Amino acid sequence: MLEKTFHGELNQEKYKTYGKSHSVRLEGFDYSLLYAYFVTIRCFGGKDFFNNNRLAREVIEWLLELKSKLAIKVFTYCLMPDHLHLLLSPSENQISIPKFMQMFKGKSTHIFWNYGFKGRL
Repeated sequence: MLEKTFHGELNQEKYKTYGKSHSVRLEGFDYSLLYAYFVTIRCFGGKDFFNNNRLAREVIEWLLELKSKLAIKVFTYCLMPDHLHLLLSPSENQISIPKFMQMFKGKSTHIFWNYGFKGRL
């Protein structure tokens, strides 16, 4: 993901690492390239929030809805009690994988809060 600085130069955006010492993303790599990406998202603190079947179902429904809206290819997914595995690819001229994930995780957290949970999903 790139952003313009005050002087109009392009800089690599810093990714959130949430307590890790470094990002696992490749520095300078363009995640909008048409490759298949394997992504794992863990629940905060390793908690098994997806044991709640209604929450799990609604999060997957959001994943499939967002996939359709943004023309991202989701080849397969596996939702486990404390994490989600995805194999996905951007479509031509569409958003990057990090942007897709940001949108997916943002609304998933709101869904999580609607079930009475607090804090990070």
